[in-house]
Amino acid sequence: MLSHRSISFFSVLIGVIALTLGNTVAQQKPSSMAIATYYFDQRDFNTINILTSRKNLPGGFNIWGFTDFHSNHNNADRRFDLSRYFIEYRLRKTLPHQRIGGLRNLGVEIEYNDASGQNNNLLRLGLTYKHGLPGGKGWLQWRLLPYETDESGQQLSLIHSIVIAQRVSLAGFTDFHLNKTGPNRWVTESQLNYELNPTFSGVIEARYNGFEDANPTLDGFGLAIGLAIRP
Repeated sequence: MLSHRSISFFSVLIGVIALTLGNTVAQQKPSSMAIATYYFDQRDFNTINILTSRKNLPGGFNIWGFTDFHSNHNNADRRFDLSRYFIEYRLRKTLPHQRIGGLRNLGVEIEYNDASGQNNNLLRLGLTYKHGLPGGKGWLQWRLLPYETDESGQQLSLIHSIVIAQRVSLAGFTDFHLNKTGPNRWVTESQLNYELNPTFSGVIEARYNGFEDANPTLDGFGLAIGLAIRP
């Protein structure tokens, strides 16, 4: 298993190389995106989510990921004390469909996770497949991640982005963790977005975390409201 220092260095190195080389692409310019969202969770804690992505990097790679800053659950007096964090970043590449039987949008992915506390970092390796929904109403992305550097298990994942109306959309994910040494766990979040204008959106997010639900001091189910800002 990789150490905390080696995995952190590896993840930073990927980001620096990709973002730096991205600026050298002449024929197809990289495109970037960033969204910051502030949430109030009914379980008496707050979250700041910072989501970033960068496409059209050299070699057909792209980067997508986010950082969450949380306060502690069930502590209304200190819900603005964002002392916990969770990081997830993915380096992806779509495979040439001519070499895999004409199957488009099949890709490979390296995912990096880190969280507050000791020994909470890991890398996952796997495959992704993305396809559109009928009528251009969004897309689904399926993920199979059979290898983890901490050798604790595997992950199956489904990401959704669905257009409901002109200014209304639904986006989120469902992860299924297959654990070798304990019960399997679900983690899922789905967010309803209402676009107020091109910069601001109001959001309502339903959350479930099976790892939190297994903790007798925490509630794994939650509902959060917030405001998203897209520069």
